[in-house]
Amino acid sequence: MTVRSIPSGQPDSRVRFLRSATLALTVETDGSTVCFQLAGELDMASVQQVELALDSIDADTHRLVFDLQQVEFIDLAGLRAILGANEQGRRRGFGVKVIKPQGLASRIFTLTAIGRDIEFADPVTPEQARSAPNPG
Repeated sequence: MTVRSIPSGQPDSRVRFLRSATLALTVETDGSTVCFQLAGELDMASVQQVELALDSIDADTHRLVFDLQQVEFIDLAGLRAILGANEQGRRRGFGVKVIKPQGLASRIFTLTAIGRDIEFADPVTPEQARSAPNPG
């Protein structure tokens, strides 16, 4: 298992991230599953950090999990990044699952009704997310 913790503004040897005072991103790879654990605010100021991490996903990935349990706020730019990842998954052949945030951050998913386009899961541990079956 490989774990790369990428707090706001910290460079990574494979991906260069912009400074974001509002978002911490941990990228965890376990076999063919990549888990993005986000904490803070996924918004216009921090979304490029996630987009750059998406660009680093390799061809062996079969599942991408967005763990949003510690996200406090999501704006339309953050939502667009998640939708873009879902579309990228369709094109490249990997499944995308979103572990829902709690509280007010979850409202954007309800208000926009994108649940029919993205696979959602209730909050779970990262181990439960990785052990879920890959889409067929």
